[in-house]
Amino acid sequence: MKMAYKNVNKRVNALLLSGLIQETEFDDETNTHNAKYYKLTEYGIYQLFLNRLHSINVNQLDVRKGKVPSSSALTFFRNYSNSKLFEIFIYPYIRKDSISAIGDYLLLLLYRYLNLCCGSIQKYLKGKSINMPVVDVVFCWNNIPGKDNEKLLMHLQQIFNLESVEPYTIKKDDTDENPTITVKTPSAHIVIRRDKVGMKAAVMSTYNSQFEQFQYDVFHLGREVMIGNRIPYEESIKDIISDAKKQIEQLIYWFVYDLASFAKDHEKENEISYYVKVLSDDNKFISAIREIYVNRHKGFEKGYKMLTNRT
Repeated sequence: MKMAYKNVNKRVNALLLSGLIQETEFDDETNTHNAKYYKLTEYGIYQLFLNRLHSINVNQLDVRKGKVPSSSALTFFRNYSNSKLFEIFIYPYIRKDSISAIGDYLLLLLYRYLNLCCGSIQKYLKGKSINMPVVDVVFCWNNIPGKDNEKLLMHLQQIFNLESVEPYTIKKDDTDENPTITVKTPSAHIVIRRDKVGMKAAVMSTYNSQFEQFQYDVFHLGREVMIGNRIPYEESIKDIISDAKKQIEQLIYWFVYDLASFAKDHEKENEISYYVKVLSDDNKFISAIREIYVNRHKGFEKGYKMLTNRT
């Protein structure tokens, strides 16, 4: 694409100031005009996966020239395979050289997965930047009695180890300075008292003749009053990694399933044999599919037998 130098310089400077690119060294003996070279920063890679995934998957120059778009997924990977995103979310499960050898077929799946990972990171960063607490909500005070009854009862049954919560009655008194919710079940009489000043809530019961009390935080979300526990930001990061692990395990599960399905297609026989050879030599991938088999397939198999044996 031809463009006047001043226009190129203006755009490059804007990208530099935004932190999306950085100047880099490039060994080019033919560089007689002292050209400058740039590459994406980690922030730039993150923004592409978050907002412009199509720019990674499709050669944009082909699009601008009206050609049939070719894939740039493998080229992007070879240029930026050392990105922290790959190291954190992908390389624990599959080696870099395996991905490079298989190419687009697997990369397009992995790029969509990274798009979801970056979305989770974005939510975390947004909450942290505006000092919005990460909360594990137990119930909404406004919705008791009402649509949150079942959610509250399940939580009370769990924390007090109640035998039964049916039948039950729930009454709320918001007239006092410390509003209360009273829950009566066959197993226990439970009182929830909210401290408006201290922004705390206490859940109390004398189940089995023993007094027990649990403390919760109170948060306001608009007009709604949420009761729950504040989660440290460090814990929410762990949640991002844990959720990502579940997603890539599901991706690998279906990828391995597809390999078995495509193996029946004679036209793809050589291609699938090549994929199998590459991945069977990848100790990380083999370890991942063994764990998936134990955690997912065997669990499904057990549930399948439980259900079908009754028919």
